[in-house]
Amino acid sequence: MSQELLDEIEQDCLQELVNLSYGKATAIIAKMLDAFATMRVPNISIISKDELTQRLVDAVVPNQKSYLTIQVFKGEFAGETLFFLGDASATNLVKHLKESQENESVKDVVMELTNMATSSLVREFGKLLNTEVFFEEPAIYVSDGDKLFGELEFSYDFVMLIDTVMEFKEQNIHGEVFIMMHEKTFKWLKESLMEVVKKYYS
Repeated sequence: MSQELLDEIEQDCLQELVNLSYGKATAIIAKMLDAFATMRVPNISIISKDELTQRLVDAVVPNQKSYLTIQVFKGEFAGETLFFLGDASATNLVKHLKESQENESVKDVVMELTNMATSSLVREFGKLLNTEVFFEEPAIYVSDGDKLFGELEFSYDFVMLIDTVMEFKEQNIHGEVFIMMHEKTFKWLKESLMEVVKKYYS
């Protein structure tokens, strides 16, 4: 679907900006976990609302918990972020905690770290597009494997999928970030990407 909505220049620019922004988010998580981390270059695509729902359906493993952190952001670049973690990756996060955090529940840890990651990602991405982003309080939903976050409904027109793995010394954390936007914001994003292209690549 990305090819239908973004031309090659826009897609390349988006990839570069997300790479820079996600690198910042990875550094923040590594600092919180007191562990060196590297980030595989994320796969980025624009998908539909229906594709988002199906991707979440496919990601939920029977008899295992899955975690979905949600946060609304506002400004010229506005929408909602989702950060999906499966049970194995959530457990790996906890394994890398500092001693002062060991008593926190997995749910609390996941919300804290994924919220830091997505807010850092979106904030840095906004800076690269010369705009400021404001955040509402995050929320977290847990699926026990036999249902798909059934109470959630998504009304956005476009979804940016960022799929990557953060590699630590002993464990990997595979996360999927979804940035949901309405048509007005997606149009603004396309225009802003072209402004970046004109400024730095013309």
